[in-house]
Formats: sequence, structure tokens, C-alpha cells
Amino acid sequence: MSKVVEYTGKKFSGKATLMDPIPFALVCEWEDHRDSLADEGWTKEYLEQNGIRALRKYSVMMLPVTLKCFERFELAGLPEHMTFETFPGTPRDDTKALAVFLMGEVSRLIVGTEGTADPNS
Repeated sequence: MSKVVEYTGKKFSGKATLMDPIPFALVCEWEDHRDSLADEGWTKEYLEQNGIRALRKYSVMMLPVTLKCFERFELAGLPEHMTFETFPGTPRDDTKALAVFLMGEVSRLIVGTEGTADPNS
């Protein structure tokens, strides 16, 4: 079973297919990476205090493991199977917005809540 999510960003609009359920080993990898970033100071409180720029940077740091949670992408101009190496680097605002969206979708599925992504739940 999979979960299809719709991305409505102005540059890379389309759909992404998220594993549902995400395999346990991948959930552990995602949580370990999140926790190691929290140990470096990327806490929920830090992100809340520093706004969207901090969330975008955090999402980019989470991107390698976040992308592993997706089966495929149907996003305008992007490959069907994206990795950190093939993820677009430009235009920066659009790619960061896409990274925030993808990380938020994975976070909601792992944490099991709807609403804004909580990287330290």
C-alpha cells in the first residue's frame, strides 16, 4: 500500500508516492538522523525560534533519508526516482520548499499526526 501526496509548489508541482507503511528499518534510520541533528542543536525550540529559514535548512539536512521513504515522484521536470544526488539544486527557494514539503509528509506519517511537521516529536 502507498500514500500519494500532491505538491502544489509553483515550480515542481505534481504527485509523490510515499511508502505506507514505511519499513521499520527506514523509520529507525529517519529517527536516528533526526535525533543526531537535535543533538547538534536542531531542536524543535530552535526551529520555532528561527522560522522558515531554519526549517528549510533542517529539511535539506534531512533530505537524504527523507527521499528514501518515497517510492516514486511525478513532479514536473524531475526524475521518477530521486536521490539526494539527483534532487534539484535550483531554483533554491523552490527546491527548499519542496524539501520542507517532503520532510513534512514523512514526519506526519512517522509521527502519526496531521498538521505541521514536528521534527522532534
